[in-house]
Amino acid sequence: MPSLAERLDHTLLKLEPGVSLNSFRKGACFVLEHGLRAFVVPPSVVSVLASEFPSLRLVTVASYPLGCDPLPVKLAQLRAAAGDGAAEVDAVLNLVGLLEGSASIAEEAYALCDEAKELGLGLKLIIETPILTPALISRACGLLRPLEFLAVKTSTGYGREPTRVEDVALIKQAVGAAHLVKASGGIGTQEEAERFISAGADILGTSRTAAVIGAGA
Repeated sequence: MPSLAERLDHTLLKLEPGVSLNSFRKGACFVLEHGLRAFVVPPSVVSVLASEFPSLRLVTVASYPLGCDPLPVKLAQLRAAAGDGAAEVDAVLNLVGLLEGSASIAEEAYALCDEAKELGLGLKLIIETPILTPALISRACGLLRPLEFLAVKTSTGYGREPTRVEDVALIKQAVGAAHLVKASGGIGTQEEAERFISAGADILGTSRTAAVIGAGA
């Protein structure tokens, strides 16, 4: 059974005043020091961090945060991520398709899964649960269930309501044991993290990792 730290993807995607390349270097050291699962960073810093921290599992994002890029652009982003040294990509699916419950998201996801497999990338598919009804969450997960990928991720956490614990349980039930679930968006304490794990989350994404594990950043 993984420890809490081993489930955590420490995230630095929201760029505030004062964030610099050294902020990402400090984040990388923090991840390694505390034995965290991975470090999630913007595509533009992956190559530098991969070169300077070869033992670090780097995750980056594709079509973040709106999922509105056309498929060829998303595929190009996967290729760039792999070339720069990322181990995994968290890709936002087409939010319009998700809101419509359209089967087109399965076609998009299939192409992304196929490309990620060819590149040797772990792929997490973001469905943005805070804007979906339970019925649409189940619909999306049912469409994704037959595909080969690492995890369904709840949310970008970017300007949305916090992820709901009940949605994690719904995803876990809908996608089955073949896929992991990553809960992300609003997790800021150890108690919250444990609730999501109890609901079925295998991976947790948070920018407030220090508070979750009780450590200084």
